[in-house]
Amino acid sequence: QKFFIIIIEQMKRIALAQINIDYENIEINVDKSFILIQQAIQNRCDMIIFPELWSSGFKLGKCPLIYKRNVLLFNDLQNISTNNNIEIIGSYINRIGDNYYNQFVCFHPGTSYSHYEKINLFPALLETKYLLNGNHTVVLPTKIGQVGASICFDLRFPSVYKEERTQGAEVFIIPAHWPMERILHWDILLQARAVENFAYVIGVNSVGKSGKILFGGHSTVISPDGLKILQAAGKKEGFHFVEIDLEQVNQYSEKYSYVQK
Repeated sequence: QKFFIIIIEQMKRIALAQINIDYENIEINVDKSFILIQQAIQNRCDMIIFPELWSSGFKLGKCPLIYKRNVLLFNDLQNISTNNNIEIIGSYINRIGDNYYNQFVCFHPGTSYSHYEKINLFPALLETKYLLNGNHTVVLPTKIGQVGASICFDLRFPSVYKEERTQGAEVFIIPAHWPMERILHWDILLQARAVENFAYVIGVNSVGKSGKILFGGHSTVISPDGLKILQAAGKKEGFHFVEIDLEQVNQYSEKYSYVQK
């Protein structure tokens, strides 16, 4: 399988893994991800980002089985992160107590992972039937700066990003599983969240057919001034590198002083 590489010269190096998610075979998804993580390591990336629920997709009726497999996957990803000094971000089915969540996870080298539970669940994919929603925003320190965590449908709720920006977020990262039929909304909303907050926005989407739905790609990086640094194809898997300069966040925050830090 071919993956396309785009390199843009700036400062913090991030890999975006736009992949197709196989709902029927977790091992296919995991094997693919490990290859891409190794490519990110070889290219000295600080971080690699995967789409929403990339290991399993939305077979939510099988949450207990998916969770058990993700426990093993988490151990592997934590070891890879620690041994190679790379952060790994995506979202996963995880369990807290007796409840299952769609959880944004960042594996950090040498320490326990950070997480955020998706606040705004998407009824059309039965999240509200099988999962419990989170109840607070999360900003986490990473190798690329202060990251505001969110997942897919959260993108439609600007209050999430405003709150995280006031908590110090410099970069918003959004693993997603966004369908092709509404990909225009994805494009517009990513740009809006950057313009509203004068922060970087990184959205990593899946692509191709998963289950019965065609997903739209367009994994994107938006700069604090609202310009697209990168936008991936809409119909092809791809592996992209981008580098960002956090000084741009400071410059725009100072220039437009009404933005709360």
